[in-house]
Amino acid sequence: MNRKITVWKIILAVFILVLVDQGAKVLVESFSEFDNEDLMQVANTVHLHPRINYETPEECAELAERTGIDAAIWQWLIALRKLLLGASLIVFIFAIDKLKDIAALNRRKALTNVLLILLGAVTVAGCIDTALWGGTRDFLCISFMFEAASGRQMIGHLASDIKDIYLDISFVLFIYYVIRSINDIYAVVKDKEAFAAFKLAFKERIKSRSDAKKRKERSEDSV
Repeated sequence: MNRKITVWKIILAVFILVLVDQGAKVLVESFSEFDNEDLMQVANTVHLHPRINYETPEECAELAERTGIDAAIWQWLIALRKLLLGASLIVFIFAIDKLKDIAALNRRKALTNVLLILLGAVTVAGCIDTALWGGTRDFLCISFMFEAASGRQMIGHLASDIKDIYLDISFVLFIYYVIRSINDIYAVVKDKEAFAAFKLAFKERIKSRSDAKKRKERSEDSV
């Protein structure tokens, strides 16, 4: 029961984070006619303004021209790529968490849940951006002037959105999670008794799952 509650809490948290990200984009999109109007200037060097990033449609158009496949199909394929990448990371975290559970290690549930929430939000928001908006809406943009080696004044841009903030935080937490997990699992492998207990628990877990599946099949056949 507690596990189901935790899953629903994670789904709700993902929904709220995605809502914040997409809601902010709806607001920015409603003022898109002011695409290059500065909201702030600092020493006439740094300019802060909303700026819509349309890289994905350009990428889709280029792929369509090279392959002959419609750009709309490429748009959905790119969204699918983002979905698979996010899902792979989430499955990886679940797998590591399960191994640590079998090895009776501290699973750091809070860290795992935060990672799942952030990665879930990034994955869903990224797919919505690509599939429905047609491209990433990077509206948090800082433009700055710098001098190139040739002496010419150049303009640079740093553009992001709220989901990029989620991504940056999750990247740091993911690296920390992997390092700590490798350290914990290595400690078990290094300890012969602990590793033997882990292998035994792993075999018993597989056997119990297999027995449960067989009992379910027999009960269904009897009905």
